[in-house]
Formats: sequence, structure tokens, C-alpha cells
Amino acid sequence: PNTIDFNSLGGSLKNALIKLEEIKLKSKSLVQCVQKIQKINPNNIKKLASFIYDLNQSLINVLKLLKENAYMIWTLGNRRISNIEVPLDKIMRELLESMGCHYVYQIEREIPSKRMAKRNSVATTIGNEFILIMRK
Repeated sequence: PNTIDFNSLGGSLKNALIKLEEIKLKSKSLVQCVQKIQKINPNNIKKLASFIYDLNQSLINVLKLLKENAYMIWTLGNRRISNIEVPLDKIMRELLESMGCHYVYQIEREIPSKRMAKRNSVATTIGNEFILIMRK
């Protein structure tokens, strides 16, 4: 399991704060979220920074494969870190807009039948998902 976690987005925390400095200019929502988490548990910022940095690198690669004016449909859930909701829907939109993509539409819907509890011992789990539609 550790190998899978390490190879997943945000798995490596190496240079996480440097990655944050590089990526924060692309998303004001990320900066606001980091500021909130900083007040509660600064150690959790590295995990978020690494994940968003890796996500951004993935988006760069995805965009290389898409034709001009291609539509992208992203289904996203806003998780919590230090009991602060991470607005992944907004961060994803801002990252894509920083790469020249255009916002088309967003739909929010309640997840009707979850296999996970609505709340665990740490925080409320994801109850809604966001469908973000963007155009290259």
C-alpha cells in the first residue's frame, strides 16, 4: 500500500514547500485554503501542496493530448484536511484557466448512495460532487 500511495498524486512530500511556491500563483483558492490549514496544522500543507502540484503536472500532460476547443468533464469531490474543506473544484478551474482553458459550466450534485459513512472519526466525508466542464 505504501508504494501505491507514494506513486499517487501528492505521494512524495519531497520539496513540498518549493512546489507550493511554484503553484500558488495559479490558484487563489489554494492560497486561501493553505492559510486556513496553516492556523490549525501546518504539517498538512505539505500533503496538499504536493497533491495540487502533481495534479497541475498531470493537467499539463492531458492538455497536450487534447485538440483545440476540446471539452473536458471533471468529476471532483472536495475533501477535508484539518477539517477544512479543500475547494478542489475551484482550484481545478483556476489551474486550467491559468493554462488558457475556459470555464463552461459546473454542476453540483449530492452523492445519492455512498458506501462510506457521511462522517468518520475525524470529519465529515464527501457528500457532494462537482462536475466541472471546461474547454481547451
